[in-house]
Amino acid sequence: MLYSLPCENLALSARTQPAQTALRIREALINSVDPVEALSGKTATGGRLNIFNSLEILQADCGATTGDLDITRIYPIPPVDDIYIEIETPDFEDGYQLRIYNVLGQLMASREFSPTRFGPKVERFDVGHWSRGVYFVILQYGKKWKSGSFVR
Repeated sequence: MLYSLPCENLALSARTQPAQTALRIREALINSVDPVEALSGKTATGGRLNIFNSLEILQADCGATTGDLDITRIYPIPPVDDIYIEIETPDFEDGYQLRIYNVLGQLMASREFSPTRFGPKVERFDVGHWSRGVYFVILQYGKKWKSGSFVR
């Protein structure tokens, strides 16, 4: 099941280094066990496998990261049709918001989202029909926010 994760690094490793990848997955499984006293001495792990925790362990190998809330990159500048906003988040929970305003303070686009666990955290907006000018991007989660800007 863990081999089916949408993760280029894991897929490449499974093809080029199958034995090492199998050991890495085994290690993630063993290190994510929930101890169960009744299973102590009866199973190799002394508990039950927690696949979700295994996914969390493997996420670092798949490009998913966590860190301080931030807009890390806005590209391309200037955009032709689409603008891509790359972000960093402290977790993968619901409730993140991206909003784009023009210089008059008018809301041009808004989106609530949950960051992806596996792969880059990038949101795409169609801006091809917007007027030329300066736009401001706000990334918000609860009371925390970060801002950025771009020129169209």
